[in-house]
Parts: sequence; C-alpha cells; structure tokens
Amino acid sequence: IKIRTEGTSNNFDGFGTKVRLYVNGSSYIREVDGGSSYQSQNSSIVHFGLGENTIIDSLEIIWLGGEMQTLYEVGSNQQIHIKEGNVYNSNTQTICAGDSINFNDEWVSMEGTYYDTAISSLETDSVIFLSLNTITAYYLETELMINSGDSVLLEGEYQTTEGIYTDLFTTPGGCDSTVVTTLSIDFSSGINEINSANWALYPNPSNGSFTIDLKDRIFINEISIYSILGTQVRKELVNSTIDKMEFRLEDQPDGIYFVTIRSNSETFTLRLILN
Repeated sequence: IKIRTEGTSNNFDGFGTKVRLYVNGSSYIREVDGGSSYQSQNSSIVHFGLGENTIIDSLEIIWLGGEMQTLYEVGSNQQIHIKEGNVYNSNTQTICAGDSINFNDEWVSMEGTYYDTAISSLETDSVIFLSLNTITAYYLETELMINSGDSVLLEGEYQTTEGIYTDLFTTPGGCDSTVVTTLSIDFSSGINEINSANWALYPNPSNGSFTIDLKDRIFINEISIYSILGTQVRKELVNSTIDKMEFRLEDQPDGIYFVTIRSNSETFTLRLILN
C-alpha cells in the first residue's frame, strides 16, 4: 500500500509525518522524508509491503503538529491520499464476482478502492474509502462415464441414465458455483443385460426365492449370480441338460443382482431385483 500525505497547518507534502500500520499482529512505521542527502529528494509517498495480507487492521497518520488520524480495515494494493484535518472512514466489502454494490449512488462491481467525499466544514472534508474485493464463483463443465448398472450422485439423486445434470454449490464466501456434468454409460465393460427369448426369471422383483425357467431343455455349464458391484454371491455348477432351476437368496441384502447362465455356445444375463 502507498500513502501520500498532504499537510495544511504545516508543510504541504507532510514532511516529518509518521505513518504507522498494523496488520496481522505486527506494526510498521515510516516517516515522510523529503530528502536525505545533498541536492537530492526522496519520494514523499510512503510505501509498505504487505506480503499475502489483503486487509490492514489500522493505519495511523501522526502529523508533525501531533494530531493523529486513524483509518480501519483498509484494503491493500492501492494508493490513498490523506489530507491533514479531513475526517476519514474506511470500509472493506467482499462480494461475489458478477454481483455489485451501491456506493456513492453508483453500482460498482470491479475490485478496487472507491471514494465518496462530502464537505464537513469550510476547510475539511469527510472522505469514505470503500475497498472492494470479489470472490470468484466457478462454472465447470465435465464429462463422466460409468459402467452399466452403476450410479453416481448428481442433482441430489443417484443417476443411472445418460444425460446432462446441473449441480449448484455454495462456496465458503457465499457465492454460487455451477457444475454441469454430461453423463454417459459404458455398456461394454459392465455386466450387461442380454435379452433372450430362451428363458425367463420369476418372480422379479423377488423376496429372495425365484425360479429360472428355460423354454427348451438345453445343456447348462453353470449359473452365477453377481451383485451390482460385480461380486459373485452364488455359483452353481450344473453341467447337465435342464429346463428349470430354483434359487434362494434370503441371505443377501436388497438391491440389484445379475443372473448369468453359461452354456457351451452362449451366455445370457438377466437383471434381478431383490426386495
């Protein structure tokens, strides 16, 4: 931050004025010095480096005559002009990017310092500093692919179908951010249902007991049952020609399962809802 002083009762540039700054538990002091060697002059602007600090707790201007002026919560990355005798009030506001705030009968939205001056007497003014900061809300577009039979939490629900889903999030600063997800389904890598007219499964949904009914007697190698996560929960080695087989899954939790029938020539899979 840079401070330029303007004296009224002493010298115009405020030479000899001390500027004390308090920030993050530390204090720093500078003096407005017009010159330090023969035929040379220093800058009359006092400069403080603040590092990562964005708000100054307080700023004291101690004029040569002993009068002191104090400003509170002054924003960084600016140059301010302090005139001896004026009354100063400082205010720091943080808004979401894209929003605005009314100051001095004007809607402002860009980061920076804004001033409003009113005459308090014939010789002095009342000056308001507004240090405006913004918090950036983000808009993100992303793509997501899941396996058939899996689900993902979008728009507050577990989604299993392809589509575009929009979620709104609130940042710690209170700003709304948007994430748009394009969801697609990979039908090649999961355990996918294959429709077949050669068999049926009933009842479905099932309370734990169900029957696989083959329309024709065919040779079956094995019948396996998988959870939606791909875990094998039952496997029956058949190795015979059958047309019907009963199963019991009362020991398994409710959910979606896949029943896979393997013969010598092909494999069939059917979705089972256990409820």
